[in-house]
Amino acid sequence: MSISKYIWTAARTLRIEVFPYVGEPKALEELEQTIKVLTAVANAMDSIVPDGTSLSATEIYKYHELYQVFIANLAENPAVNANTAEEIKFAAKNIDSMSPDSSYNLEKLAWEKNLIDYAISKMEKVENAIKVNNNCKEISYIEKDSLEEYLRNYENNSNLSVLNFSPVLGGRSRQTVAFSVEGSRNFPPNLVFQRTMPGMGEGGGAFNTPDSEFALLKKLKHAGMLVPDPILLESNSDSLGAPFIIFEKVDGKIAQKDYWGTPSSEQFAYQLAKQMATLHREPFTDIADRLIGGDKEEKIQRTEEIEILSGWWFDHSHWPSVTMSYAIKWLRRNAGSVGDVKSIIHNDMLFHNILVNENGITAILDWEQACIGHPGEDLGYVYPAVSKMIGWEKFLDSYYDSGGPIIPMKDLDFFIVRAQVRLMGLVLLNGRRVYEEGEHDQPIIMASAGAHFVQRLLHRLAIVLKDVLSRDPELAS
Repeated sequence: MSISKYIWTAARTLRIEVFPYVGEPKALEELEQTIKVLTAVANAMDSIVPDGTSLSATEIYKYHELYQVFIANLAENPAVNANTAEEIKFAAKNIDSMSPDSSYNLEKLAWEKNLIDYAISKMEKVENAIKVNNNCKEISYIEKDSLEEYLRNYENNSNLSVLNFSPVLGGRSRQTVAFSVEGSRNFPPNLVFQRTMPGMGEGGGAFNTPDSEFALLKKLKHAGMLVPDPILLESNSDSLGAPFIIFEKVDGKIAQKDYWGTPSSEQFAYQLAKQMATLHREPFTDIADRLIGGDKEEKIQRTEEIEILSGWWFDHSHWPSVTMSYAIKWLRRNAGSVGDVKSIIHNDMLFHNILVNENGITAILDWEQACIGHPGEDLGYVYPAVSKMIGWEKFLDSYYDSGGPIIPMKDLDFFIVRAQVRLMGLVLLNGRRVYEEGEHDQPIIMASAGAHFVQRLLHRLAIVLKDVLSRDPELAS
C-alpha cells in the first residue's frame, strides 16, 4: 500500500470535516489551496512505497530512487507516478522518431489520457466533497436522533429528549458522546454514551467486551475507586451500530489531552499512584473469569506474550528497527525472571484517560483493556510521564505508601520496556492494519495512529530503553 493513502485521508478530512466550519475568508482560501496541494502530492505518490521488505536490493534501490525524484520534483503530468513514470518517459522520448499518426503514438496518447482522467477525477472527488448524512445503522459517527429513539424505546417514554449532544474526540477504540436527557423517568440528567468503534469487533484480543467492562466498573465503583458509574449496557450491535455503555457523567476535564504531554500539577501524579495502588490490591477472584489473562500462570503467560508481540511487530511493520529488534531480544532474555504477582490492571492508566478538577482526580476512564496481570504492567506504562512530573522514585514511594505491592526494580524495568513494545503492537494491529486494509474514508484518527503515533512511540521506546540499560549495565549484555 502506498503512503499516499494517508495524504488522501488527510485531504478528505480537511475538506469534509474542517472546511465547512472555517468562516474567515482568507483562512478559507488558504485551506482550499492546501487541500489542492495535498491531492496533487497524494496522486503523484500513489504506489511509490511497497509494503514489506521482500524486494530484492536492486528493486529497493529503484523504488528509493523514484521516491527521491518525486520528493524533489512534483511532475506537471498528473499521470506520472512510480508505476507509470518510466513508461511515460520512454513513450515521450520515442514520439519524435515516429509518424504523428502511428499506431504506437495513438495508443500511448489514449493510454496517458486515461491515466490523466483517472488522476484528476480522484483529485476532484476529494476537492469537491461535501459532508453528507448517512442513515444506515453501521454508521461512522453516533447520531443524536438514533440515540434518542433508543432511549425512548428503552423507557417506553416518548417524552424523553436528548439535549446538549456533544461528541468527545480522541478515542481510537471507542466512540464517545456527552449528552443530557430531559423528561426521563430513570436516568440522571447528565450522561456519557460510549460504544465500540464500528468495525473493530465486540471484544477479544487486547479488548474486553462491553459486558465485561460494565461488570468490572460496577465492582470498582462499589470498592470506592474513582470511576464513572455505569448505568446501562447494550450488548447488541443492531440498535446503534455496535455494543455500548451509558455512564453517569463525572465532573472534570481531561488532565492531558496530548498523549505525549504531562499535566503541570504534581498532585495528579501522587493521586494517580494512590488510585493505582487501590486497584492493584482489590481482590479479583470474582471477576477473573470475565477479564483477559485470568487463566494462565504468570511466567508462562509472559513468555508467550513476548512471542505474540514479536509477531505483531515483524508481521505488520513496514521496515526494520534496531531499537525494536533489541527491545524484543532483551524482553525474551528477561521474561522468565519476572516474579509472579497478579492483580486487576487498567492497561492504559495515563492522563489522557483521567478526569480532573481544581481538587484533583475525579475519575479514571476507559477500562476496555483492563485485565488480570502483573501490577508492574500499569507501573511500567506510566513511567515516561510520571518520571517527568515528580520523578520515578517519588511516584513509587507514593504507590507503596498507599498499599501497592512491592515489586523489584529489575521487574519494573522489564515492564517499562514491555509497555512500549506492547503498545506498538496494538497500534500496528488495531490501528494501522485496520486503516490500511479498510476503505479510503477510514477516520483520520486511524490514519494518524498508523503514521504519526508509531513514529513517536518508537522514539519513546528508544528513550526508556536507554534509561533501563543505564540503571544496570549488566542488563545490556
